[in-house]
Amino acid sequence: MSKFGDEQQGGQTFVTVFGGKLVTRVNEGDQGAVARQLTAGANEGKTVWERMYSSVQGMITGGGIVLKEFGAKKVKEIHINLDDDVLLQLPMNLLSHFGKVIPNIDRTEPVKVSVYKNKKGKTGLNVSQGGDELKWFYTKEAPNGLPQPEYEDGEWDFRDHDKFLIASVKEFFADYSKAPEVAQEAPEGFEEAPEEIPF
Repeated sequence: MSKFGDEQQGGQTFVTVFGGKLVTRVNEGDQGAVARQLTAGANEGKTVWERMYSSVQGMITGGGIVLKEFGAKKVKEIHINLDDDVLLQLPMNLLSHFGKVIPNIDRTEPVKVSVYKNKKGKTGLNVSQGGDELKWFYTKEAPNGLPQPEYEDGEWDFRDHDKFLIASVKEFFADYSKAPEVAQEAPEGFEEAPEEIPF
């Protein structure tokens, strides 16, 4: 069973990222529930109740890149199944954070996934095992085949960089039997991740 901080969770739990925290939907009145009003999408103005965490840990049992539909909008997410009882849904703006570390993940050991806000207010992600934060396998100094972004006409082009990392994520999850569906509807009341890709 996956573990959030010091608290055990039961049943299937859907976890998203919002405001630099891991978030689960709960009922009004549940212990630790915090109200938030949705600001976009079909449910704009609706109040939802959430519990927030800085980390979740468990054994990776599956995952992949998923295309979700929010009305007419389609959004890609990285899905990670932990211990078959948690579905961690990461927005694509965390592709670099997860994709660059996965070659260093030991599939036989539990992982701890932590999120945070950096000094610029952007959400970041760390993966650790055995109490040690895993280092990125793909770096600027040692790209290990990762195409570097190119600067042209005053703009950064991350297309080849991101295609490589998406392929790496798909390859990592290819051996797991619980690959997610290619497309699925968003759970009712969930909205698109609010942060744009910060590349």
